Amino acid sequence: MVKRREMEEPKVEIIPARKKAKKVCVGIYARVSTERKAQLTSLAAQISGLTRYCYRRQYPLKDIYIDVATGKKDTGRPGFTRLIRDCECGAINLVMMKSMSRFGRDTVEVLEMYRRIHATGADVYFQEEDVDSRWENPEQWLAIGAAIAQAENESRSSDIKRGLAMRAADGRSGLYQRKCYGYRHGKDGKLEIQENQAKVVKEIFHLYMDGKSVDDIREQLYEEGIFTPNGEKKKWSRGSVTGVLHQGKYTGDVTISASDNIGSQVVMTEAIPAIISEDSFQKVQREMEKRTRRKVKK
Repeated sequence: MVKRREMEEPKVEIIPARKKAKKVCVGIYARVSTERKAQLTSLAAQISGLTRYCYRRQYPLKDIYIDVATGKKDTGRPGFTRLIRDCECGAINLVMMKSMSRFGRDTVEVLEMYRRIHATGADVYFQEEDVDSRWENPEQWLAIGAAIAQAENESRSSDIKRGLAMRAADGRSGLYQRKCYGYRHGKDGKLEIQENQAKVVKEIFHLYMDGKSVDDIREQLYEEGIFTPNGEKKKWSRGSVTGVLHQGKYTGDVTISASDNIGSQVVMTEAIPAIISEDSFQKVQREMEKRTRRKVKK
């Protein structure tokens, strides 16, 4: 009889269950700083490029979030606010952008916006810099990329300002000769004061500093037979009156802005004949701010 061999205990290896890869749901964020045609073309290019990027990688695109600034004052970012809301509820877990400049102009702003998204549990990818927050030490890469982008923007802005100033100095820029109420083009094509309109401009500034409201001014102009700037026999609109009160050109100094998405500007002092003194203009600006603050408090 064959002696039975004792069986060795089998070695057991526990293989943990594989985690399912997180399903990627992409949200594209695109932003421009003005409504100028060139900027809207840039907006379309941002969206088109990132949409193709998602398609090539077979990433499901959940939604597109857009912000277009409409003026110098901060109008908020409704598109970004909606994006954050969708990230918080889990509808979006990967935000894609063309470049870091869509977040802000400097490193601090870029990191602040990134952290708001990161706090929701979502990741961020910047196509132009090829920076992905899913990498190790993402803030380090973001800081480096944002610093480079900021330096490039500052350099480009400086070049544009220099170019604007040179064109203005040698007469090649016609931007500062754009007509507004109170001026007309002379025989040489340069702006000169249109006396009748200039009197109205001075009256509007005087009435406002006298404590009159914009509506009061509209009523008084109408009663005096001073109709709209384009000659219609109607009251001035509120926007037309406030437009006069905000028009820095009346001091003789002209600000020329470039459509570069960076905010490049050059100020030409004493570029045209002045209708209002700098002192009067600044007093009106301070008074307008004061009245606005009062309204907000109410």
